[in-house]
Amino acid sequence: MAKRTTDQPQWNEIGLEDLRSLPPEHRLHSPEVIEEAESLDEAINILMREFGLLHESDIKQLETPIGLIDIEAKHLGHIVEKRMDARERYIHYALATISDPFEVWRSQYDNDTVKLQFIGTYTSRYQMLVVVAQHETHTLWNFMQIDAKRLNKHRSGEIIYQRKRVTE
Repeated sequence: MAKRTTDQPQWNEIGLEDLRSLPPEHRLHSPEVIEEAESLDEAINILMREFGLLHESDIKQLETPIGLIDIEAKHLGHIVEKRMDARERYIHYALATISDPFEVWRSQYDNDTVKLQFIGTYTSRYQMLVVVAQHETHTLWNFMQIDAKRLNKHRSGEIIYQRKRVTE
């Protein structure tokens, strides 16, 4: 499995705030967590339905603050294959993070690929990381619920987007 290279700037090296101490006004309201699927096939079907995909060959584009990203039905199984995580429960967090991320980072990986880390901050204990592969197009690769401390570790590389913050 490819890993982010370690020679990239980190959030704390460029003076950004720790996500654990982020004030509530810089967080989105927490979306609904849905019920866990009973099988891998059901989990994939949940993602397809929520992304608006009908067939395994379908591709849909979603608007983000950095442009369009592709959602490919054929890649959704990768997201939910670890059934203990039941990631399909957090699809609404993923959708909200794609449309209104707190930050987006472009990170280099040790296999010469680039991925975008969409950072989602919420008023609940759940935070969200959405990973988008940057190939010919930007394609959803993965998403996971994560706590703020661990989410900080994904804030490395080049920050390419920050949500406007409320001024005091």
